[in-house]
Amino acid sequence: MNLSFDRLLPLLKITVAAFILSSFVACTSYKEAGDHLYDRGNYYGAIENYDVYLTKSNNGVNKTQIERKRATAYYRLGMQAVEEDNLNLAIRFFYLANFLQADEKLVETYLNIGDNFIEQGSYDEALSIYNYIIDTFPTLPAIPQTIEYKIILLHNYYKDKHEIWRNYVLMVDRYGEDTLNRELINIVDTYIKDFVVEILDRKTDSNQDELIDQLLYFARYPNRYVQEIHQEVGLLYQELGKIAEADNDFIKAEKHLRLAAKYNPGIEKQVLAQLDGMVDKMIKYGDKLLVDRKVEEAIQIFNHTFAIVPNNQPAKNAILKAEEKKRNIEEGKALYTKALKSENDDEYQKALNLYKQAYTKDPIKEYSEKIFLMDNMIEIEKDAVGFAKKIITSHNRDSIPKRLNQIESNLRADNGDDVMVSGWRVMLSTGSYKYEVRYDITSKTDNYYFIWQVNLLNRQITPLNKESREAMEN
Repeated sequence: MNLSFDRLLPLLKITVAAFILSSFVACTSYKEAGDHLYDRGNYYGAIENYDVYLTKSNNGVNKTQIERKRATAYYRLGMQAVEEDNLNLAIRFFYLANFLQADEKLVETYLNIGDNFIEQGSYDEALSIYNYIIDTFPTLPAIPQTIEYKIILLHNYYKDKHEIWRNYVLMVDRYGEDTLNRELINIVDTYIKDFVVEILDRKTDSNQDELIDQLLYFARYPNRYVQEIHQEVGLLYQELGKIAEADNDFIKAEKHLRLAAKYNPGIEKQVLAQLDGMVDKMIKYGDKLLVDRKVEEAIQIFNHTFAIVPNNQPAKNAILKAEEKKRNIEEGKALYTKALKSENDDEYQKALNLYKQAYTKDPIKEYSEKIFLMDNMIEIEKDAVGFAKKIITSHNRDSIPKRLNQIESNLRADNGDDVMVSGWRVMLSTGSYKYEVRYDITSKTDNYYFIWQVNLLNRQITPLNKESREAMEN
């Protein structure tokens, strides 16, 4: 039989409505059955009906309410398991309950299991329980107490000072010092001295900074050895102060010595005496810097002495001297600039005078070399040939003329008047401002031909043969 769609549509609507109604009735029946069982304390049955309801229902508000009741049912099953001393089963139920109060009971149950393990001598198992609680439930109020139990276990049965300290630090950093008690602090005190000794045993001439950081790390947390640790820190800072002072790093030295007195008041007088003695060294070092023309560094050193000894007169005098040095250097540079211009303009006498003035203000090698050069340029302009001869004849306290006269005398002793002497002959050589200076002595028995190259700019003499070199050596 063929039915039109228009005739089928009402039948479909009735069928769908009937299905929805039956589903609603079924869901409602599971909810009601669950509630009935829940109220009678049959939490297993209640949970089974609630599970079916939650898979079938689309009512968000009802589902949320049922989820809460199911969680409570699991919680009450957990409490029943605790009363029956079935702790492992209780843990499963509290875990499935999954709300704050259940988590707190879960931790409490775990702690009871941990106690049982300790009574049985199963310390590793108890330690695993504590670690699980601390890592899994870090925000619960019972965690500080759990850490305390763990520290006591580590102390009583493992003597693991590093793990004890790590958990102690965790407890203070995460939960504050108010969570500590005297028993915990006493346990930590048992190991603090060992830590300090280990740190100080690693001391070398270059690792004091590292050791100070390590010691202060232990002093940050409550223990009865904080004062002793600070005293050791003070002694290390005193050593650093001495090292910095020996390296002429006086600012760092003063900083370290101040810290030494801060951490170890018992050495304060000794430190102050050391600082007073350092002032004299600072002024002497500043004077050395002035000699090296490091004026700003010197002034900084002098000024820093006032932080140690306010208004000390030696430092004031040194600063005045440094400021005068600074002015002289600046004036010398100004004169040098003027002298360079005159030199470039071939005004050598004027340049010479300015270079001399600059050297008077600031006697440095650069200025003296310019004075030497200008002297040479003036001599070259006046008489280059005569200057070349003068350089040769005045070399090494007239040693060349003396040697030549001796040779001539020796030849005349053997040859009488049969000795020829050319005298000084000067001629241009290759290169700027270079001349050759020659001198010949001849006879029937021996002949000597001397020749030197002279650089008029720097008065350098270069012998060009063996006889000339030997003449310079004698």
